[in-house]
Amino acid sequence: TGLLNSNLINLEFATAASDGEAISIVMGTNLAGSALVITGTGTRTDDLIKIDDDSTGNSHIFDINITGIYTGNVLDIVYSTAAASGDAIHVDMGTAVAGSAIVLDAAGTRTDDLIKIDDTSTSNSHVFDINLSGVSTGNVLDIVYSTGAATGHAIHIDTATNLAGNAFLLDAAGVRTAPLIYIANTATDGGTDDHVIFINQTGLLDSNLIQLTYATAASTGNALHIAMGTNLAGSGIQMTTAGTGTSGEGCAIDISHTGDLAAGANVVDIISTGSPSATSHTLSVQQTTGAGSAGAYAVYINATGANVEALKVDAGTVTFDETLTVTGQLTYSTLHDGTTLLAATSTEINRVTDVSGRLAAGGSALTGTIAHES
Repeated sequence: TGLLNSNLINLEFATAASDGEAISIVMGTNLAGSALVITGTGTRTDDLIKIDDDSTGNSHIFDINITGIYTGNVLDIVYSTAAASGDAIHVDMGTAVAGSAIVLDAAGTRTDDLIKIDDTSTSNSHVFDINLSGVSTGNVLDIVYSTGAATGHAIHIDTATNLAGNAFLLDAAGVRTAPLIYIANTATDGGTDDHVIFINQTGLLDSNLIQLTYATAASTGNALHIAMGTNLAGSGIQMTTAGTGTSGEGCAIDISHTGDLAAGANVVDIISTGSPSATSHTLSVQQTTGAGSAGAYAVYINATGANVEALKVDAGTVTFDETLTVTGQLTYSTLHDGTTLLAATSTEINRVTDVSGRLAAGGSALTGTIAHES
């Protein structure tokens, strides 16, 4: 009960190389009592349990071996009523650069989680908070499947009732020299649905499935770049749709461009340098089924801008296998029907059938005289 500045119990091995235990507690048949009880109260200014170890060797500070069928916790830490602000477990590795802070070894047929976190708190802090300030070349999170044929997921996220938060959020800054997300896939298909990225949307979605947005910086890279490389049989982009569309929008592809194109720039640019076969086309548009309605076209062009041509062919022949209907003014430089070549100043058109309407030669009005061929 008095003031004590020395040790209440002091055990010290001096010079001899002893190998016995300093304290050995064998509980035996004492099944209801504790081997050691430590109760601390008051405003403490020193550690309740302190271990200062300057020894060397490969033995452990704490060595817990459990051989019986034990249903209790090996280490149980409970904060009850007091609003504690200290850490439950704090590990400062210091100069231990070759050892791990925590090592978990698991074996056998497990029926419970190896690490389980049940959090019912309502805080604005994180469950995991990893802050790296040093120049580290190792991975922050490294998951490796070695020999076992595992079927579970490496990471599974079920947002459930979290409707306002992101399942995965990346914030990047600075001058990056490596991709933000990099997938190096050397695997081969084991089935028909073994995609590298697979998004299966079953719920009603009024927003975009994938949204790419450039905000303020004047970027010069591509929003999406596909380099097919040695994939010679697959498509760069393949789309199947049964949508009915919305008026004024493209059902399969919709492009709204508001920028002023620079010299030589195009909104859509298709350049093919290969040698196509007799039945291959650089651009193929086919409407093969469905009756359609009058006024529907496989290709529709509406160029209302000043000095903008609706269609221009700079090289190559133009072949029409079907009826050509011209409801507006036809302007031509030369006209050839296979037998007679007419210059722009000619006033006669040789056709097998009658041609009615008005021709404009060199921009001036010209009425053509129809010559019938037998």
